[in-house]
Amino acid sequence: MALHVMDEANQCLGCKKPRCQQGCPIQTNIPEVIRLLKANKLDEAGRMLFGQHRTIPAGAVLKPQGGNCAVLP
Repeated sequence: MALHVMDEANQCLGCKKPRCQQGCPIQTNIPEVIRLLKANKLDEAGRMLFGQHRTIPAGAVLKPQGGNCAVLP
């Protein structure tokens, strides 16, 4: 991974008050996904991101909307 991506990931993991999971419209445990990606556990991270969210329509995209993410068809 590029160094700036790793710096951002480390900064995220060091967050004292992570609000990313509550702010995520599908309640993804973002810090855990980052930990798995950093540990090169891509399958586990993929399952966390895509396997548990069967309510999201195929082809839907998560995009920032006003500072937060939203599920867009």
